[in-house]
Amino acid sequence: MTVQTPTRPTIVPGTTTPAVAAVAGAPAVPAVPDPIDQAIFNEEIRQYVKEKAAIVAAMKALYSVVWGQCSEALRSKLKGNPDFMIISTNADSLELLKAIRSEMTGFQKRQYLAHSVHTIMREFYQLSQDKHRSNQEYYDEFNNLVRQLMNAARCLQGIPTSTTT
Repeated sequence: MTVQTPTRPTIVPGTTTPAVAAVAGAPAVPAVPDPIDQAIFNEEIRQYVKEKAAIVAAMKALYSVVWGQCSEALRSKLKGNPDFMIISTNADSLELLKAIRSEMTGFQKRQYLAHSVHTIMREFYQLSQDKHRSNQEYYDEFNNLVRQLMNAARCLQGIPTSTTT
């Protein structure tokens, strides 16, 4: 899970337009920018800042919606997560969703680690597509189990799972 962020407009110092990139060995371009290009660039920057603020606000609103949909039992389990204070303070919706997925799949990184890994491996090897399951549903379930296995492997290696995708 990654957040889609708009690309930040950039201008190369000493060029007349933001789109011109410095090329090694190219002749020097005058340092005075064109006023129209400068106005366009300023508008692109203003739009970028506005879009970025909208994305941050939407992610914080998503955090509230997801947290509101959690049951009391799940909330108490999530509050027991060592990273919960950071997730809650930052209103990080992606990390909250990762923590929920971790709780709902039953993978506990602190207790009975070997049993959790065994259970995930058993589910992975027993995964099959029956006649009532679409290809997309099977593919989603397969990817979910692969993510669980990757988290388990990282946990066994001592790598924090909050950086996983």
